[in-house]
Amino acid sequence: MITILLVEQDPSLQEKYLSLLNGLDVKTELCNRVGKAVERLRCFTYDAMIVDFGIKGLNPAQVIPVFKKISPRVPIIALMEKKNEPEKEIEKAGVFSCLTKPVNDKEFLSAIGKAINKKETIN
Repeated sequence: MITILLVEQDPSLQEKYLSLLNGLDVKTELCNRVGKAVERLRCFTYDAMIVDFGIKGLNPAQVIPVFKKISPRVPIIALMEKKNEPEKEIEKAGVFSCLTKPVNDKEFLSAIGKAINKKETIN
């Protein structure tokens, strides 16, 4: 079964994303902190990762390399507050896809589908 790690602090967004992911017939593990996500990556294997980088004080350009060092083949879908210059830094750091919040449901599901398919062709 495909397993996705979702890193999201906002309970209403957690519910929304989990509901969308349930429609894909995937197993989803939820973390509400980046530190917890790092722990999970060290212990478990995931097919994709969705991370909300809208957390204050979080520098995605510093966090993404940590994720990639632990699990280099796991595609990361970044959720951002708005399109801006730091997005280019995030893409350079190695995210698979960068989505702007509020995230469109179809765009969200499309990015996950592409990430999962990419992961399957790598393995």
